[in-house]
Amino acid sequence: MAKLARLAFYLVAFMAASPFTVAVPTGSPTTTDLTTTAEPTTTEPEPATTTEDPLTTTTATTTTEAPAPTETSPEDDGDPVLAGSIDRDCLTGEEYEGVAQGWNITLGGVPSYYTRPSLAWRLANPGPPRVLLFYSDVYSVFFMNNILHMDWFASQGYWVFGLDYFLGDPAQNQQQPYDVEAWVAFAKARADPLVLVWNAAVRTLFPTGTKYVAVGYCFGAPYSMEAGATTEVVAAAFAQPALLTESHFYNITQPLFMSCAEIDMTFPTASRNRAMDILSEIEAVHHLQVFGGTEHGFATRADLTDPADVWAKETSANSILGWFDRFTA
Repeated sequence: MAKLARLAFYLVAFMAASPFTVAVPTGSPTTTDLTTTAEPTTTEPEPATTTEDPLTTTTATTTTEAPAPTETSPEDDGDPVLAGSIDRDCLTGEEYEGVAQGWNITLGGVPSYYTRPSLAWRLANPGPPRVLLFYSDVYSVFFMNNILHMDWFASQGYWVFGLDYFLGDPAQNQQQPYDVEAWVAFAKARADPLVLVWNAAVRTLFPTGTKYVAVGYCFGAPYSMEAGATTEVVAAAFAQPALLTESHFYNITQPLFMSCAEIDMTFPTASRNRAMDILSEIEAVHHLQVFGGTEHGFATRADLTDPADVWAKETSANSILGWFDRFTA
């Protein structure tokens, strides 16, 4: 009877349209303009299916005052930096065109993007959902490249959530010229407390037995690593990381996947080797892949006219997916 009750619950949960607002892009240029960015328009969604979204409420929007940037570095505390800060090389690459499949919502007072598997997938897989926490690069979750990436993970069977820890003011919005490292320090000091609140808010939406995974790109890598140092996720991953120290690797407790560029000013070969030494030392479950000839940004802003770039980008995404599938099975 308990199993029948649970099945009935999920069937009832598939009977109404989502109340949230769909993010609809206005169109994007083929290359990134770092001086301005168009604001996406929003429209009320036409019900694509007769299924009810698992999110029936969201927390009210709150205003968070950003703390002042810190002038200290992890090195000052004796914690050697392995993946360095972000510089202008992080702010290059292609911008993609597409149509968002998910919704703009607010969680824990933080603007967020949410997307989910198709109705067909949900009906074929009625068990507890698998939730992916997506920590974006400096372009924010509302950058079309990242939206398309999250939608792709959703198409593979994950409920995906990404937070805008830049609160509508990502790197591409900064007036030129500006001190990139100073802005990153400011942005991270602002983001750190938001991530903690947001992580907890996501977990309130799903029942016991839900499995969570976390992936971070560039600026988001520390947050996936911090999630992977807890029992709140079953696996973690990052690609083209920044802002990581030795302690991030020493503290990891969950299986870790690392997808890296061969040529990366933020995570060079010596740092990758040191990270592998630490993970071997603590006997962590881990895997490292390095794509020859690629540079920082390959996993999110690859040149789609270059077959080698496309292969590296797609292989990185599929490898991370396979890692998550392995530990959520």
